[in-house]
Amino acid sequence: MSRSSYNNILLKVSLIVAFATSGWAQFSPGPLSKAHMAFEGVTNCLECHTLGSSDLAPNCLECHTPIKNRIDDKLGYHGQLEDKTCTKCHREHAGRDLTMIIWDPDKEHFDHKKTGYELTGKHKDAKCDACHKPDQITTDDIKEYADKYPDLKVGILKNTLLGLPTDCSKCHQDVHRGEFKEQTCDKCHTTTDWKAARKAFNHTTQTKYPLQGAHVPLNCDKCHTKLQPKVEDKQVHVFGGLKNYNSCLTCHKDYHHGQFDANCLKCHTMDTFKNPKKGVVDHSKTKFPLMGKHQAVACLECHKSGDKSAPLKFAACSDCHKDHHAGAFSYRPNGAKCDDCHTEQSFIQPHYSLLQHQQTKFPLTGSHLALPCIQCHRDANQKSVYFWQSVACESCHDNPHGAQFDRYHIETKWCESCHTTRQWSKLTFDHAKTNFPLQGRHERIACTDCHKKLADDTIQYAGLETMCESCHRDVHESQFRLLDGINPCEKCHNNETWQIEKFDHERLTPFPLTGQHEKVVCEKCHFITTIKSSQKPTVRFTPIAHDCNDCHNFGSK
Repeated sequence: MSRSSYNNILLKVSLIVAFATSGWAQFSPGPLSKAHMAFEGVTNCLECHTLGSSDLAPNCLECHTPIKNRIDDKLGYHGQLEDKTCTKCHREHAGRDLTMIIWDPDKEHFDHKKTGYELTGKHKDAKCDACHKPDQITTDDIKEYADKYPDLKVGILKNTLLGLPTDCSKCHQDVHRGEFKEQTCDKCHTTTDWKAARKAFNHTTQTKYPLQGAHVPLNCDKCHTKLQPKVEDKQVHVFGGLKNYNSCLTCHKDYHHGQFDANCLKCHTMDTFKNPKKGVVDHSKTKFPLMGKHQAVACLECHKSGDKSAPLKFAACSDCHKDHHAGAFSYRPNGAKCDDCHTEQSFIQPHYSLLQHQQTKFPLTGSHLALPCIQCHRDANQKSVYFWQSVACESCHDNPHGAQFDRYHIETKWCESCHTTRQWSKLTFDHAKTNFPLQGRHERIACTDCHKKLADDTIQYAGLETMCESCHRDVHESQFRLLDGINPCEKCHNNETWQIEKFDHERLTPFPLTGQHEKVVCEKCHFITTIKSSQKPTVRFTPIAHDCNDCHNFGSK
């Protein structure tokens, strides 16, 4: 008898004794799952476990041969694992209905890329059981494995995540009906958008007929007119099998009725049939090579007589084209050349550069840099304008200040005294240059606290009074108003705070405080009373009676 056989017998005997003395319920870690319940019982432990080892993998793989096959072939999820310990992902002895797979973090967020088949596009949004179902299993070893266990076959096929194919046609209907059986679907389609094949398909590299000229923008069904029979609710065109596609006459009508060679490209181009090149195979050999839009112009547009050998004037653009600028550039010393701004590619997309604009009388700065040309270069009738008598701001912008600053309009850049082209609302005005420099709290208030909107919707900036009572109420009810009508507020107050830090009674009044008077609180003499002129209660500061008898009672003799 071998040593291993002896050890197995010894373990079984020990387990029987343990079971007999302590009871199976106390000895077993717990009931097995439905799939393994046939191994329930103390005599079956060694079907999965090995004496002296916690590694179940060798015994697991003796039964689970499909997984062993994938590990050996380094296929799928199990074939990529470095740690082949089964209990890392699977558990047992936890009840009949327990899910044996330990998902990390959960099944819905499993990284499918680890299986060797990364989910992309619409596949990422699909539920697991949309693909993992019995009728999708194609590999023989999974089916054979299930057949070995008739009682468990349905559960095995329902719960396994193995055995699925990766080619599209195993899950999706082949609407092309085998037309492209020699190539994979991803040559034309993606998992993101199946219908986007037209955009992704490269007719030049993937077929024998590269698309050129006017053929490029055509819809596929212009040439591929035949339809495949419907597959469920889908129907596509037949793309292969077109005959004589190198002959124009296969698709196009012969307007010359056989008068010329069947090779249309001797006279025509792929870009347009209406631009024959008969007689001038290569216009670049003339004194006027065709470039840009000129290449698409019909011969008769220039050669109006039909005689292509007759001399034409072409030295200047104006020989053929109207001057849309109506002589606006005639002031230039050397005259205006169209190609200074335009090309043959497009008249309405000038190549006039920012660097060139910076050399004009109006260099672009700030927000002007972001404006499209037409925003400025047009008049009220939408006609193009490129020359102005004045480049002052008011040439384009409304003046929201009315006539307040008319006297300052000495030069065109007067707006820049306060504004910049970068941001109209961010002012750069220096208030110190006015007759009212901002000091103290005045520096921190918003402009609109003093500069209010007028009835005509303009904001008043010029002509504001600078006396305190122009903005602030006279809480002293004219007690300190001078003969000229001015309140000398600054004698007691400052711009930082209304509160008086320390009033100089000796310097500012005819009654210096001395002796015990220095200790008397202000309110003892300056009390609230009603001022006759305004009939409003306020603190009386002046005039104040200051004879001793006015405040003190010395008694009668």
